[in-house]
Amino acid sequence: APFPVLFDRRQLVYTLEPGDLSAPREPQLRPALLYEAKAVARLASAMSFEEIMLDPLKDYPVSYLRLIEQRIRLGRYYVLEEDGVIKFQVHLNAVTPLAGQVTGVYTTIEYRGRGYVSRGMGEFCRQAFAHVPKLSLFVNDFNLSAIRLYEKLGFRQTMEYRAIFLDHG
Repeated sequence: APFPVLFDRRQLVYTLEPGDLSAPREPQLRPALLYEAKAVARLASAMSFEEIMLDPLKDYPVSYLRLIEQRIRLGRYYVLEEDGVIKFQVHLNAVTPLAGQVTGVYTTIEYRGRGYVSRGMGEFCRQAFAHVPKLSLFVNDFNLSAIRLYEKLGFRQTMEYRAIFLDHG
């Protein structure tokens, strides 16, 4: 019998080149520090649960924390922290000579709508261009606020994608 579908979503693929970036500087955005790994892992896991109903920190606590620590050591997680609290984080995932993939764009519900993602994403893109010539990301087609932000920053939709997650038990 085939595996049941957990979700089937239409996603849009956006790309950004340095000359198209339109964003003010944000001096508070910085690479995450190793001592912040647990906080970063909690936020990344919360995002995963919101997006795909999987909680890697609950399901694989030791290995997931190690993964986050490794990504932090590589300088791939960026955070915007205020008053000792991470208000926004983002991850530069796959890095190739052609582009870098942006994932993990996240702020918790209580800080949404306050400009943290807008402030952080623009500066993240600016800093990421020191490592890659182009950025790409996937966004769910129903996430209109994210789409508006990405387009305001200069991202352009380049294709559509279909994400299907199966429940393998």
